[in-house]
Formats: sequence, C-alpha cells, structure tokens
Amino acid sequence: MELTIKRPAGETEGPAQVAVLTTLKLSDFGKDVNVTAPAAKDTVDVTAKLAKQGSESQAG
Repeated sequence: MELTIKRPAGETEGPAQVAVLTTLKLSDFGKDVNVTAPAAKDTVDVTAKLAKQGSESQAG
C-alpha cells in the first residue's frame, strides 16, 4: 500500500508531503491465533483524514 500525505493548508513547518510504502507479509493461514485489541487510548481513527486526502488528490 502506498500513501502520500500532504501538509495541511496554512501549515509551514515540516515537509510539504510524506510518502509511506507499507508491505504486509501474511502467512500461517488457518492457524489459531491469540490477539488482543489495543486500548482505545492507544488507537486513532484516520479514516476521515485519508478520505479527504484521497478526494483532494483526485480533484487536483
């Protein structure tokens, strides 16, 4: 997955944009796992930010 995040309008500090490339390696399908969800305080929902970024990059 590739993701490019642009600096918000009006911001002057930091890079103009940051590109991130993430590779997931999935294996051991069918094996039992023990997973615990992180506490809410340790998570953040960036769905709206990504959706806005995606619509802005398609528009311009």
